[in-house]
Amino acid sequence: MTISDTTPRVQYTVGGGGQTAFTVNFQFFAVTDLAVYNGSTQLTYAASPANATQYSVAGAGDPSGGTVTLGAAVASTTVTIVRDVPVARSTDFPPSGPFQIDSLNDELDKFTAMIKEREDDIGRSVAAPDTDPTTIDMTLPVKADRLGKLMAFNSSTGNPEATTGRVLSATASDVSPGGSATASFNDSTGVLSLGIPTGATGATGTGIDVLTTRGDIVIRNASNATARLAVGGANTVLKSDGTDIAYGQVATAMIADDAVSLAKMASGTDGNLITYDASGNPAHVATGSSGQVLTSQGAGAAPVFAAAAAGGKVLQVVTAATSTEATSTSGTYADTNLTAAITPANSSNKILVLVSQSISSVGGRAGGALRILRGSTEVEEYNQISNAENQFGQHFIQHLDSPSTTDATTYHTEFKRIDQSGTVTAQRNDASGNATSTITLIEIGA
Repeated sequence: MTISDTTPRVQYTVGGGGQTAFTVNFQFFAVTDLAVYNGSTQLTYAASPANATQYSVAGAGDPSGGTVTLGAAVASTTVTIVRDVPVARSTDFPPSGPFQIDSLNDELDKFTAMIKEREDDIGRSVAAPDTDPTTIDMTLPVKADRLGKLMAFNSSTGNPEATTGRVLSATASDVSPGGSATASFNDSTGVLSLGIPTGATGATGTGIDVLTTRGDIVIRNASNATARLAVGGANTVLKSDGTDIAYGQVATAMIADDAVSLAKMASGTDGNLITYDASGNPAHVATGSSGQVLTSQGAGAAPVFAAAAAGGKVLQVVTAATSTEATSTSGTYADTNLTAAITPANSSNKILVLVSQSISSVGGRAGGALRILRGSTEVEEYNQISNAENQFGQHFIQHLDSPSTTDATTYHTEFKRIDQSGTVTAQRNDASGNATSTITLIEIGA
């Protein structure tokens, strides 16, 4: 068979999916002519491979190449297949007689394959390029000269040479104050030599060991000279004025606006309030008892919690209104549709009831009566209210009540006709509009 110029080496990068079969794209003569590697590990040939460290071969002697099959799939690796024909002559021709063309072809094929393999090996070796001078000598130094050393290339000839290339030892020597530090390296001996200026601060020769006390630090003072800054007192901080530094207490100017969060404040007593005392210093107002109110002590003293002043204070106001018409021709009280409810905070408190009731007489000059009830209990009554026929009138009635309860309490008004004829009407509705009545309940502290 003919031997192509195909490189006798092929590599496959296997992803995570796994792979077992790999194509050999060059000619080989026997299964033993191939070397197979998983990564850097050479695998073993087996006619019936059982695992990923073994492989079988198909296609030996085929001009188009063949296939290598692993005993188990491999993943995330590089598989390399190279041809490695043993360098040997397997056929000898007789001095006379028939000429064995097949045997000659086999030998020539193998010789060509061997030459191609050497070409691949040489191409992967260190060599001087064709354009280098003919005087180049790529011979390595003798064993004794290269033991324990690195290969380098001479800076003049470019020839290989053995060099330490690493620091095996270091020496130091003094350089007079004011001098410059030096450094040199002997790549033949591996010796690093350093020249270090003497004097506590190196080149200047001026001592910096000005520190005397634990916690001191070195600074440049107002004269721009090396100086000692003594350790600050307990709980002081290092502060800068933009030019020099010093220890001191934290000042207000050092804290940004809105920088102190509630979490950074010291814990206190539940319910206390922050204030200022007579000296203007921060202080706290002690938590009061249930029901007490914050009471000012006047200028020069912090406020305190104290019992609320007795009686007379308006605690809550409830107002209701209605424009729903109600009529009556009876001498029995009827609902006016005006009602409101309040829940006293204390059973000793009083309720001031204020009523503005719209009453009119229709079809006669009827007289009427109006009363206020707490629930079903009458608390106030006006017996004589009247209007000219067909005229509106707004009548005001009030009462200071003592409901003696902390339950929700309802107040409402009722009205009736007591004389004359016609109809008594509350919140009369006609072409001119609707009349409105209101009721206001005011709780007053005992």
